[in-house]
Amino acid sequence: MKNFLMKSALVTSLMLLSVALLFSQSSGQEQKYEFRWATAPTGAALYPLGMAMVEDLKKSIPEISEKSSGFPSSGPVGNVTLVSQGKRANIAFSFSDMAGLSWNGEGPYKQKIRNVRNIVTLYPQVFQWVVWADSDIKTIPDLKGKRVSPFLKGLSAEFNARKVLAAYGMSYADMKVSFLGFADAPNNMRDGHLDALLATTFFYPFPAFIQLNSVRPIRLLTLDEDKIEKLVKENIGISRFVLPANTYKGIDYPVPGINTRCHIVVNEAMPAEIVYKITKVLVENLDKYGNMIKPMKTVQAEDMARDIGIPFHPGASKYYRERGFTK
Repeated sequence: MKNFLMKSALVTSLMLLSVALLFSQSSGQEQKYEFRWATAPTGAALYPLGMAMVEDLKKSIPEISEKSSGFPSSGPVGNVTLVSQGKRANIAFSFSDMAGLSWNGEGPYKQKIRNVRNIVTLYPQVFQWVVWADSDIKTIPDLKGKRVSPFLKGLSAEFNARKVLAAYGMSYADMKVSFLGFADAPNNMRDGHLDALLATTFFYPFPAFIQLNSVRPIRLLTLDEDKIEKLVKENIGISRFVLPANTYKGIDYPVPGINTRCHIVVNEAMPAEIVYKITKVLVENLDKYGNMIKPMKTVQAEDMARDIGIPFHPGASKYYRERGFTK
């Protein structure tokens, strides 16, 4: 009887130990969080940047699953929708003006998207509308009847062009519009098929415009201050920006205009402790990312806490408060 009781106790102990081990393993698995990062088309600068960030996060944060991954996407315009749905992606690059349009259910977004949160604000996308220096186009209203390209339809730059024109009471109907790529549009202007390029670019100086300027002097159109104020007031994610004088040879004057910001968004359901650690890793690796793509060199650590109009995720807000970037 005594042996039987000892055997029973041993069996019970082994069973309890097995259950404890299983529970421990299960709990460990539950702590692993899998993120899916929508980056950009494979040829875009944001694609390799995003993939590098994915690897840094997986190496630096034990709670993140090895299954976490990045993938090419159609770009920041569609990324907001992907993150909102939370199935294919729960973190992504976006542009602040597109996040603003999604928040209000405007532009390409058919309904209001309110479950996406900002975590990191990156480099500016800058207003640069280009004409030839000897052109009779000296102001935005002078574009009426002219041949222009706001680049490809559906891109952030193109939505920006519409908003600027609307601030002047104008639309595409007032001019002859060609929707061309970032290489084709400057080539068409150089060959005499266009009078103006309506650009918002993340490079300044923009390489294609440097090339145009070397062929024939260019002029940059400026925005009137009342129109800048109107655009900033009426649109989430748009800010005042002045392109410095001498950004391009021969343009020795500052160019008042607007900008938007590239930034990183997550689904609001992402755990705060995970977002805190993601934010920390991205901020602390800023120098590395500046060596990957030139626009990132313009970003300072405190800039990453810049408010672009949609709420920060609580995990990111906690990190920025601890760093003293925000109150």
